[in-house]
Amino acid sequence: MIRFLFLLLFLISCAHPKMARVPSSLKLIEIDSKIGDIPYWIIRPEGEFLIPLPVVYFLHGRGGNRFMFRDVGGSKAMKDYLDKGGAPFVVVGLTGTFDGKDSYWVNETRTTILNTIIPEIEKLHSIGGDNNRMVAGISMGSHGAYQMALTTKLFKCVAGHSLVLRDYDSMNAQFPGLFGTKRQFAKRDPVQLIKRYKSKKRIPFEKAWLDIGGKDSPEFITRAKIMQGELERLGFDESSLDVASKYPLGAHDFPYWTSRIQDYVEWYGQCFL
Repeated sequence: MIRFLFLLLFLISCAHPKMARVPSSLKLIEIDSKIGDIPYWIIRPEGEFLIPLPVVYFLHGRGGNRFMFRDVGGSKAMKDYLDKGGAPFVVVGLTGTFDGKDSYWVNETRTTILNTIIPEIEKLHSIGGDNNRMVAGISMGSHGAYQMALTTKLFKCVAGHSLVLRDYDSMNAQFPGLFGTKRQFAKRDPVQLIKRYKSKKRIPFEKAWLDIGGKDSPEFITRAKIMQGELERLGFDESSLDVASKYPLGAHDFPYWTSRIQDYVEWYGQCFL
């Protein structure tokens, strides 16, 4: 009998988070906290879980803040997703703006997030872990999501919404000196980074999402098409790569993001299956 109980507990601990879930009201809990001077925001399902829940790190757009996922309707989308029986996960809204300046998720911001913030959050909240996290972002955050996913082995999946991938001249005009020289820019530019990969087997993540509306900036659409082509070349699922086709009237604005947020959340849940 004792051996049977140990075996049962072991099997439960290895189960998918959805199977390990303790029944609850599906209420979502929001937490706004800090690590040192750096704020972050969490939304998670209510209840206790036998194993750490998967986590989506969400990067906001230019001029935004850690609440951007909530502000585009993410809280309701998660509630609807869970009510339909979706496997639970956590979303963490990170901060990429300091002293009123956008960091574009590079340099010290990137280093602090990867080396300090993510490990501390996962320890404090018992979430995430290897192959149990993804990164997503809107606009400026989409650039951050892809450059982080392409330069680390931390994330199982990556999603870029209203993907913004400026070339060096455009980026330097908007953010003088932030990306350094052309050689330094190349180490942070998702388009140049992904071109280095010859096979999907070597790329750090397993699944990728890309979307941008048809009324977005022509510059952004052009670069997004290049990124889409590279992802397709590597064999990523074309159904999750949408450049100005499914939403031809979609602009670079909140109405577009709120119209897509349910799709985003559903795909985040699929990442961890």
